[in-house]
Amino acid sequence: MARNPRSRHERTEVHLCKKLRRRIQRGHPWVFDKGVDPGAKLTPGQLVKVTDEKGSFALAFADPDSPIRLRVLDTRTRAEIDGEWIAARGRRAVGRRLQDPRLKRTDALRLIHGEADGLPGLVIDSYAGHGIVLLDGGGSHALWLPLLPSLRASLEDAGMPLETLSVRRVGRDREWIGSPPPERVQIREGDATMEVDLRRGQKTGLFLDQRENRALVGSRSKGLRVLNLFGYTGGFSLAAALGGAAKTTTVDIASPAIEAAKRNFVLSGLDPAKHAFAAADVFDFLEEAIATKKTYDLVICDPPSFASSEKALVKGLRAYRRVNEMAMRVVAPRGIFCSASCSSHVTAKHLLEVVADAAMEVRRDLVVTDQRGAASDHPVRPGFPEGRYLSFFLCAME
Repeated sequence: MARNPRSRHERTEVHLCKKLRRRIQRGHPWVFDKGVDPGAKLTPGQLVKVTDEKGSFALAFADPDSPIRLRVLDTRTRAEIDGEWIAARGRRAVGRRLQDPRLKRTDALRLIHGEADGLPGLVIDSYAGHGIVLLDGGGSHALWLPLLPSLRASLEDAGMPLETLSVRRVGRDREWIGSPPPERVQIREGDATMEVDLRRGQKTGLFLDQRENRALVGSRSKGLRVLNLFGYTGGFSLAAALGGAAKTTTVDIASPAIEAAKRNFVLSGLDPAKHAFAAADVFDFLEEAIATKKTYDLVICDPPSFASSEKALVKGLRAYRRVNEMAMRVVAPRGIFCSASCSSHVTAKHLLEVVADAAMEVRRDLVVTDQRGAASDHPVRPGFPEGRYLSFFLCAME
């Protein structure tokens, strides 16, 4: 494999102006701008030795235009960041997934989960063999793009071949680097078949991180009337219907998502006419349901991130409280309520407080019976709590 020429150059030392050695050695891969000597002159993707008063102790790459100024690659400062290095990380990541029985019944999964798999700023999701690469920032683009052929070869060697591999920058602009992916593919998840829009869909096409939580909802849905709020293309609704729900109702503001949800029901052998689909604002839908005293046996409240930054946390928590309170008001007596948050700034503790406050406002007794995070192909490093961005609670309500 070809080596990355940058790895053989003399590396610049970047001195930390905060005491971060122990934090980094415990597995935290980020150094923010305030932790780096302000005099450091860095270029995107540049390999640097991280140093403090005791000397060099880690190898990182720079992203001078990002608040995350350095991303740690290795605690061996002389490591060669080349095709062989990235291939070894790729094989290790695939090996973990091939050994995981929870991933046997799907062909849509995350192969590389950035920092948790030792490849910070780089994500690869596979949808029935079509890979989507996300590059987070200019530093990630500069470092990882030349090494992707070696990584792709290692994934195939390890047992996860990709028919196509398409690269996209992180952001709303959907900027593809090179050829875009196929427009739509069909994937399987348990007994469900879903059509995924790889070019315009949320995340990389589907919320793969909620896979195990969908299965949990499916296992609790038999005979129940299920309401899926912010339902996107109907993943939770499909799981509930296949689990024997009496009727599911899917609500999302995006009409194309609702139409895709109907198609997914058909693809999964279900009659969409026996279920309900509403292209509507969730808050408006809930206001009408509350006014007409409509209730459901199981309600899933999985909103988009209301706190995309630390500055937005206070306002975001207010929005979470409001929608959770409204959703709880349509849960039938002795029903089930599911609450989720996909923001790393909203911790599990935050969401528990949101649920507790909402339950107090609606004067309903509630207990959490299941607490979950992201699916197992989205691993978390114990020294990197920011990696645990998804919280999911299944609650029993009186």
